[in-house]
Amino acid sequence: MGSLFEGKCYLTAPQAADAFFTSKEPSYTAGATSYQSWYEKSVGGVWQIKRQSIASNGTITNLTTSTATVPTFVACDESGDFKDGAVIGWGVASAMILVACIKLLQRAR
Repeated sequence: MGSLFEGKCYLTAPQAADAFFTSKEPSYTAGATSYQSWYEKSVGGVWQIKRQSIASNGTITNLTTSTATVPTFVACDESGDFKDGAVIGWGVASAMILVACIKLLQRAR
């Protein structure tokens, strides 16, 4: 079973988590001291949220780096789209064969 995120079925939960975190824009709060945060995947493959402050003189201070909470995803069948396409394909093929048979029968009369 796969993991569903934004209407797409990913093969594994880590792939769905990658899609989730890469879809998040960095956050920026402007002010006398501005703050920004973003998600980043560590070398070990763990998603982290990083936060920095930016002083009015441009000095950047790293505030925190913490492990991001990974959401849970709804289970899905990763072959579902293929199966749906196969059902439609067989339906269309059956209709075409039926029409061809009817035409052959009409010619035989």
